[in-house]
Amino acid sequence: MNSATRLHATLRRFKNHPGNHTLRHSIATIFSIQDQKSPQIFRSYVNIINLAVDVEEQIRAIPDVNHDLFLRSVSNIQNHLSISNIDGDLGAFQKGLREEDFHGIEFIFDQLDKIEMEVEIPKKELEAFSGKIDDLMKEIRDSKLDPQFSHFLLSNLFTIQTSIKNYQFFGSNGLRNSLSKVIGDIMLDPRDGFKSEETKTLMKKTIDILKDVNILMVFMRNGSEIVNSLKNLKIFQING
Repeated sequence: MNSATRLHATLRRFKNHPGNHTLRHSIATIFSIQDQKSPQIFRSYVNIINLAVDVEEQIRAIPDVNHDLFLRSVSNIQNHLSISNIDGDLGAFQKGLREEDFHGIEFIFDQLDKIEMEVEIPKKELEAFSGKIDDLMKEIRDSKLDPQFSHFLLSNLFTIQTSIKNYQFFGSNGLRNSLSKVIGDIMLDPRDGFKSEETKTLMKKTIDILKDVNILMVFMRNGSEIVNSLKNLKIFQING
């Protein structure tokens, strides 16, 4: 499932959402947000807009095609999302989601599938990793690490956690991008993160989570024959 497929599926959920509600109410229902006053309402809506931007960027990266022809539907959707009021009437929002734009997005995700087919990671696997990250973040907060180093680890784990929670929007690309950022931050951080046994232990646990998430993504994409080679990558041997 590529980004255009996710955008199409998400917007179709809004198009088919029954009842006379506000757009805010529908966002809360579709994304299982209990409190309609929660900032998560805005975050989810912004994520939809960013998903449309992600589709545009992927199309522009395809060589030797008429980008403007491909992107007419995406531009229409971006414009509609940008001017819509989340406290406005859902019916008005639905009218702005035109069938011809849905057809255009279908054409786009068909083209993207020819380039790279993204295999979806099972929800239970994502939830398991999310639980591991929550546990490790609690352990770091309860530790006696130097506050600056504790913040360094927590902020990077939070980056991974956010990409897992936003998987429904940005899929494996979002998760892979967050892994790349975190691995880069750890590799390039100038501080000595191995002064104590506790620091070494928590750093190792952080690296192990990054390793496990990376192996999962590679397994989903390439199969078990690739996984064994990952275990010896030097980039994952920075745990002291």
